[in-house]
Amino acid sequence: MKFCFLLSVFLLICSCQKKKLTCEELREKAKNDFKNNKLTYFEHIKLSDSIDIRKEFRQLLNKNNIKVVFDTISPPGCIPADKSSKPEICYQEMMNNNLHAQFGHHFFDSIRIEAKNEHLKNLK
Repeated sequence: MKFCFLLSVFLLICSCQKKKLTCEELREKAKNDFKNNKLTYFEHIKLSDSIDIRKEFRQLLNKNNIKVVFDTISPPGCIPADKSSKPEICYQEMMNNNLHAQFGHHFFDSIRIEAKNEHLKNLK
């Protein structure tokens, strides 16, 4: 009886655990999502940006069929992120690289400026 109970608990635990994807698998997923027009831009939150500016930024990118995910976990910096402990970074980097290749860095910079200008216009 104990054996059956322990076996069922073990099987339940094993079945509930999701398989963690490797960095390479996540890069391939990002490439496929990009090809299938499932576009997501990963933006690091800037402390100087208000919530309203982020909303404007999201709305402007949505007009181009691009979702935005604001990320506070891994800010950009000099020290590279540890991809072995956070493989989702591989997906984010690949998706952002593909988006920058298609639209250009200038596109995202101009959207940021437009979002800030819209926010300032709404304050008046």
